[in-house]
Amino acid sequence: MINGKPHRRIKSSRGIRQGDPISPFIFVLAMNYLSRLLNHLEKRKAIKGVSINENCNFNHLLFAYDILIFVKDEDTSLMNLQMALKLFELASSLKINATKSTISPVNVTEDKVKIIADQWDTSQQDLSISYLGTPLGGNPLTKSFWETTIDKVDKKLHGWRYNQISKGGKLTLINSSLSSTPNYLFSLFKAPICVYKQIENSWRNFRWNGTNTTRTRPLIN
Repeated sequence: MINGKPHRRIKSSRGIRQGDPISPFIFVLAMNYLSRLLNHLEKRKAIKGVSINENCNFNHLLFAYDILIFVKDEDTSLMNLQMALKLFELASSLKINATKSTISPVNVTEDKVKIIADQWDTSQQDLSISYLGTPLGGNPLTKSFWETTIDKVDKKLHGWRYNQISKGGKLTLINSSLSSTPNYLFSLFKAPICVYKQIENSWRNFRWNGTNTTRTRPLIN
C-alpha cells in the first residue's frame, strides 16, 4: 500500500545502515505481524503463554530489537510456535538467527530441554540472563544478584584517571554517571543493605581519595 492505494510489490536491493533513525519503525512494522500471529494462536489455544493472573496473560514481549517468547513446554504448543516462526520467515523474508537465540527453561527437566534445544537448533541458557540491562531470575535480596551491578560501578571507576579530575569533577561524575548505573535497578528491586553500603563506600572513596579501594578520612561526615 502506498498513499492508501494498492501498489506493485517493492523489491528491496539493500538494507539500512546500523543506527539509522528509521530502523526502529521498520522493526515495529515487521514485528507487528509476528505479534498479531502469536496472539491469534493463543486465542485459538494453539499455544499457551504465561498467566500472571486472570487479567494478565501474555506470550511475548517486544522491545527495541529483541523479542522474548513465553510458551509452555507442551509438544503441541512448541510445534505450533515453530510453525508460526517459519510462517513469519516466509512472509517477511527475515530469518531468525539461531546462534543469537537461546532457550531458558523454567521448571523443565534437563532431558526435555536438551530435546527442545536440538529440535530448534539453538543453545540453552539458564534464566539468570539480562534483558534490557535487567537480570532475569535470581533473588534480588541476595548479594550475588547484584554482583554484576557492583562490577559495572567498579569498571567505570577504574577507567577514569583519578589524579586528573578535581573534587568538583568527581562529584559531577558520581551524580551524573555513577548513580545512574545502579539507580535503575534500585527502582525495580529492593537490594540488601550491604549492597547499598558497598556502592556508597566506592563512591565516597573515589570522591575523597581518587580510588575506590583505599579508605581515607573525609573532610565532611
